[in-house]
Amino acid sequence: MGLLDYAYIYGFDECKPEEFEYIETVAKRIHDEFPGVKFMTTSFDVSCGEDTLAKSVDAWCPLTNGYILEKVRKAQANGTFVWWYICCGPLNPFCNWFVEYSPIETRLLMGAMPAKYRPDGFLYYYTDFWNKNTGIDKGPYTTWNPVSYTTYHGDGSLIYCDTNGNPLPSIRLENFRDGMQDFAYVRILEDLVQKVEKDQTLADEKAEWLEQARTALEIPTELVQGLTVYTHDPKVLRKWRDAVGDAIEASGLSRDYRWKQRSAFEKNN
Repeated sequence: MGLLDYAYIYGFDECKPEEFEYIETVAKRIHDEFPGVKFMTTSFDVSCGEDTLAKSVDAWCPLTNGYILEKVRKAQANGTFVWWYICCGPLNPFCNWFVEYSPIETRLLMGAMPAKYRPDGFLYYYTDFWNKNTGIDKGPYTTWNPVSYTTYHGDGSLIYCDTNGNPLPSIRLENFRDGMQDFAYVRILEDLVQKVEKDQTLADEKAEWLEQARTALEIPTELVQGLTVYTHDPKVLRKWRDAVGDAIEASGLSRDYRWKQRSAFEKNN
């Protein structure tokens, strides 16, 4: 049915290395029973399978504070997929989605940061953790209790609901959307650059545009210097986003959106 590029089996949530021998046994069995289906885990291994017994894991998913770029690139070069995730951690200075945190962190985590560091996917465990809340009947002030998982505010709760159970977006969810659009802009522009570079005549004709586009694709350090050093100024983000959008428009080329056809288990390059 053409679904193997999108399907995966997930297990062993946040397990420690002493359980990796068992994980390896199960991962092998899964491959025997379901050929072609990827197996992913959030078990703790900053080497992403390079230095452990669990060699049959196809995709590792560390927390963002365990996303060690040198180790990630080594694992990816050897054919392992490396996603990242957040939950009730990590805390600031890493980006997260708590109600108290700046909404721009949500957007950066879905846009500029993956554009810079290229995880193969993103995992989040819950979107409508409502506990005993019965719905919002009016605003802007409500009686909605923001406590979700244990004592955290907004963890696993990106969507609220009204008194009829209809979903209501949070500001954080809207920034999630905007971040995904930022990343989509990057992928579209990358494809346009590749399209021009493959045609020498076109590349010569659009040499000035190529320089503009390549510059726009660079994530400026004033926007994201690292996973713990990034801007909280929306103007800096908008300046970069506008530069990417302007380069797309200035290309004068049709856009076939090939980036949409790449699954979560296809390499970014």
